[in-house]
Amino acid sequence: MADMTLKISGKYLLASLALCFVMFETHEFVHIVTGRIICGCWGERNFNVWGLCDGCSEAKPLSVLATFAGPLYSYALMWLGSHWLWKSATASRQAVGFSLLFANLPLARIVTAATGSGDEIFGLREWLGTPDRSNSSLIWLLGVVLVLVLTIPPLIAAYKSLQDRNKLWVFIGFLILPMLAGFAIIFGVLNPLMTFGVLDQMGLCGSPVLINLWTLFVVLFFLLTGKHLTTLSSKR
Repeated sequence: MADMTLKISGKYLLASLALCFVMFETHEFVHIVTGRIICGCWGERNFNVWGLCDGCSEAKPLSVLATFAGPLYSYALMWLGSHWLWKSATASRQAVGFSLLFANLPLARIVTAATGSGDEIFGLREWLGTPDRSNSSLIWLLGVVLVLVLTIPPLIAAYKSLQDRNKLWVFIGFLILPMLAGFAIIFGVLNPLMTFGVLDQMGLCGSPVLINLWTLFVVLFFLLTGKHLTTLSSKR
């Protein structure tokens, strides 16, 4: 059972930020690769919105799997992090599990579902929706419940693992700050650069060159800093 008192250093924060951006980008990459496998062609994308190539959704009913692939990837890593947090025999693995859970932005999954704009809601509407959207409220409710079922247990595990005196504020910080940092960079810097046409030429894997360079940067950033994730927990 996890029993963590946290030591949050500047090096850890850099490593955690790098992990957050790697998870953010690989989430989108899973979407577009699944779409490429099903459709046989790449769709367009920016840093947080992706699409299938023209005509695929009509011709390939299984293309809806591309919508679900991203969140399934993120949930799998949240639960893996929770498993490491509670079942690992080492403090370093527990620390990585804790970080991995929050780097996949569970609060973002909850918020986007609640506002009817997340992958889960879009996927369910495409899969179960009717042309007149008569069941859209039921689909929204189903999506929100599904997201809560998949996010709340790992979050409870993370909260219970903390032994800090101010554990509630520590938990809230890990829940909110990675999401805010990710959104600030994506919506405040990277997507505007694409809007202005900066390095928007087609690059690898159906993505603009700017996205390719960003992916390379965050991967290298994580490779250089990732070892510091293991320093988060000061005891088992």
